[in-house]
Amino acid sequence: MTYNYKRFDTGHYDLMSFPGPQLGSVAGDFTLFDLSGAEVKLSDYAGSWLVLETGSITCNMYTRNISKMNKLREKYSDVEFILVYVREAHPGSKLPQHSSLDKKVSYAAKLDSVCNERRKVLVDDMEGSMHREYGAMPNFVYVINPSGEVVYRHNWANAEELELVLENRAIRYANEHASTWELKPFGYQTNIQMFKTVGRAGWDAIWDLVKFIPAVAWMHIKADVNAMKSEGDA
Repeated sequence: MTYNYKRFDTGHYDLMSFPGPQLGSVAGDFTLFDLSGAEVKLSDYAGSWLVLETGSITCNMYTRNISKMNKLREKYSDVEFILVYVREAHPGSKLPQHSSLDKKVSYAAKLDSVCNERRKVLVDDMEGSMHREYGAMPNFVYVINPSGEVVYRHNWANAEELELVLENRAIRYANEHASTWELKPFGYQTNIQMFKTVGRAGWDAIWDLVKFIPAVAWMHIKADVNAMKSEGDA
């Protein structure tokens, strides 16, 4: 499967599984890049509370939460908040998938002006090494404690739930799946935001989104059923 796909397709995502460092395990080290191209390792943040979220310019699930995440960053000054720029969720003619690391870094640098991102932005490598190792979802979130242990992980970032986690850091939160209902896919404002975000890449990106909406909805429903079954078996 091509990691840096040129057009969105449901085949590039598997909502049925969420691999990566599990709750209670030590998060594996990895290398990212800052906006100057310098290498940054996860181990550089040893001894600090760390919130890792993934996103991209055309990922609606990421952009809809930015203002809330920025506020959490201001509220919890003892926590390092990092947005890891991965691949574009919905590339198109106006914003094609990056073809080099320099291009990828230049896209990540736009998150400030285009998306009003105020957190530290780091960039995954061209192969998506960190992204794939930590679950490959377009907008997952992890909370890692000062000892490097995963105390929370979720397949879709949720600012409200994240705040609860940061307020009660002694608790490990086993829930790691956001149901379709929790993602709030319906509503006028929600849909306007979604098309605005995806439209940054062009009309072809919007067409890809519309074309696959039924398939994406069905993927989410199947993932909900699978999550409920897994909870019942636990």
